[in-house]
Amino acid sequence: MHMDMSAPARRRVSFEQYVRLEEYSNVRHEFFEGAMYAMAGGTPRHAALTSRVIVAFGSQLRGGPCEVFDHDLRIRVAATGLATYPDVSVAVAGTPTRTGYPPAECYQPHAPVESS
Repeated sequence: MHMDMSAPARRRVSFEQYVRLEEYSNVRHEFFEGAMYAMAGGTPRHAALTSRVIVAFGSQLRGGPCEVFDHDLRIRVAATGLATYPDVSVAVAGTPTRTGYPPAECYQPHAPVESS
């Protein structure tokens, strides 16, 4: 059996362990299939683009059943188990969230958006 020694071994964690570790981490992580992946920081250009997307969505969705969220809301995609912090996400108001530790978590957002 040949092992690829160039790739570091990743310790698998449960989703519950990820949530506890993420609560105290000074770096945000994505979670997928038991692995945690550090997320990169943004640039001023990225922040400006994200802000424009939030404003555009907010003006279009005003008065409707949906809310716009920024990158402070972790989302969890039930179909894949992915947990991440998209730049912008849209969810129906009242979408189930998990609270009790920062950040809140949304299950099943309607439109996660990543800007580049």
